[in-house]
Amino acid sequence: MPDNDKDNCVSCSILGENFNLRCSPDKKPILEASVKNLQNKISKMLRDNPGISPFQAAILTALDSESNLLEFLESDTPFINQATRKILKMKAELKKTENGRIQRK
Repeated sequence: MPDNDKDNCVSCSILGENFNLRCSPDKKPILEASVKNLQNKISKMLRDNPGISPFQAAILTALDSESNLLEFLESDTPFINQATRKILKMKAELKKTENGRIQRK
């Protein structure tokens, strides 16, 4: 019988601290990729800035990740831009049609 907790758990080490992170089975690959990405970012931060402590590297990496996420969330995607243009165009056409009906009456 498989161990359900083990199947839904990602074990990792970040800056010498061990973690067992539980998640749903469908989220496990995403969590594993996130952990690996975080480890790589912290390692790069330490390589690029040899004078900082691991704690400082972790904080700076967290701030950088948060900044990138906020920038992404606040920006419009090409799809949103295109959809907005189409909606505005349709509204303008409807307004023209509505104005034409009012003038004919």
